[in-house]
Formats: sequence, structure tokens, C-alpha cells
Amino acid sequence: MVRIACVGITVMDRIYYVEGLPTEGGKYVAKRYTEGVGRPAATAAVEAARLGAPGAKGRRVGDA
Repeated sequence: MVRIACVGITVMDRIYYVEGLPTEGGKYVAKRYTEGVGRPAATAAVEAARLGAPGAKGRRVGDA
């Protein structure tokens, strides 16, 4: 059996939705946003599990 180890940091992603990209240093206000946990190692681990790889998790939160 193949074993996969995905090692990396856990982060919180916020994706802001705006009506367009600023031009010439302009500013826009986001009307909404979504949050997601993962990236990049956690996402790879989830995808490996979806493909049938056995999974386990461990993490460290805070200063090393």
C-alpha cells in the first residue's frame, strides 16, 4: 500500500468578492467574502482521501 504524507501549515483563507479590479490605485469595497481552512498541504490531503488514500491528521497551533 502506498502511504502519503502531506506536511505544511494550516491557514485561514478569505476570498473577497468585488465588482472589479482597482485601476490606477483605486479602491473597492467588498460586498461579501467566504472563509476556508486548508491550503496547501491540507487541501492535498483531502484530495488524496477522496481518491481512496487512508487518512489521519495531526496539527500544531501556535508558536513553535
